[in-house]
Amino acid sequence: MNKTIKINNIEAKPGEKKCGFLKIGETATRSLEMPLVIINGKNDGPILCLTAGTHGCEYPGIAAVIRVLKETNPEKLSGAILGVPIINMDCFENRRPYLVGPVPFGSEYLALREAQPDPFGMLGARLRHVLMNDVVNKADMRIDCHGGDFDERLNPNTYFREIGDEKHDETSKILSRIYGFRYVIQQPTRTMQPGEKNVPSIVAECGGIKTLLESDVVQHVEGMRNVMKFFKMIEGRPRIRVKQLYVKEFCSMVRVEKGGFFVPKIDVGDKVSKGQIVGEIWNIWGDLLETLGSPCDGIVRKMYSNHAASTGEPLIQIMKSPEPVPPFPLTDPYIELDEYDQTSKIYV
Repeated sequence: MNKTIKINNIEAKPGEKKCGFLKIGETATRSLEMPLVIINGKNDGPILCLTAGTHGCEYPGIAAVIRVLKETNPEKLSGAILGVPIINMDCFENRRPYLVGPVPFGSEYLALREAQPDPFGMLGARLRHVLMNDVVNKADMRIDCHGGDFDERLNPNTYFREIGDEKHDETSKILSRIYGFRYVIQQPTRTMQPGEKNVPSIVAECGGIKTLLESDVVQHVEGMRNVMKFFKMIEGRPRIRVKQLYVKEFCSMVRVEKGGFFVPKIDVGDKVSKGQIVGEIWNIWGDLLETLGSPCDGIVRKMYSNHAASTGEPLIQIMKSPEPVPPFPLTDPYIELDEYDQTSKIYV
C-alpha cells in the first residue's frame, strides 16, 4: 500500500499534496531555500521527480512544472510526484543565466549540474546535495525541464544517457521517446562508480531567449502528462505526434574568430550541408570580417543570440545528420502522427 512520504520538514499522506521549502544554507543576509511539492497519490504507482529552473532564466520549463504540480489531483494519482519548480532560486530571483549564482556558490561560471554534491561544501555544492540526496534519489525516474537560456534558441528535444544497467537504460529510453519531442539525443554512456545511484532521467528542452510562450509551456506539459499516462499514474493514453529523429553526434560548435557583429544566415531547425555559409561577422562599418561555414551536414539545434560576438564565442550548434529513431516496441504503439512544427515560435 502507498505510504506517507516525508522529505525533511515536508510530509504528505496518501491522497495529500503538500508544499514547502528545503533549507540549503545562508548567505550573509538571508536564508537560501529550494521549493518542493509532494503529491502523494491515493493509489500505488511509481515516484516521478519533476524539476525545472536549473538555469534561472529558462521560463517555459519552470512554468510547465508549476502547472502540472498545480493541476495534478492526488485523489486521482497513482504513485507520487516530487516536484521542484525552481532549483536555482538565486539565479531566478536575480535573472542570471547559466550560473550557479554569486561568488558564495563557487566558480562564477560553474553550471549547477557540474557542481559536486557536498553537504559541507559551498552553497552550490550543498544545493546539489539536497536536490540529489533528499529529492531525486527518492524517485524512480526524473524529468528535468529546461527552456533555452537567456541567449539561446533551440529545437525541442529530449536527451538521455545509458549506464549499462538494463532496467535503467530501458526506462530512460521510454522517457526520452514518450515525451514526444521530435529530436531524441543520446549522450555518451556513463560508467557508474561503486555504490552510486543513478535515477533514470531525461532533460527536456523547449523555448529560448528568456521568453515565456504558451506554445512552449503546452509542449512541456503534454510531455510530462505523456509520461504519467504511460506509467499509469493518471488516466489517458499518451501520444507521440511527430516523426522522431535520433541524434548521437554533434558537429564541432560554430565559433567566431573575428570579433564583431554576428549576422546569421540560417535559423533553428534548418537543414545545412558541410561548408554552407551559416553566418557572417561584420565590423561596425558593415565590412565582412569572417564567413562562418557549417562543419558538417546536419540540422541546426541551437543558436545563440549574441550578435555582439567576441573571439571564441559559440554561436551555432548543429546536430550531425539525425536519422529516424530505430524501432522501440515499448513506445511505438503510441505513435499517432499529426505532424506539426514544434520549433519554438520566437521571433527575433
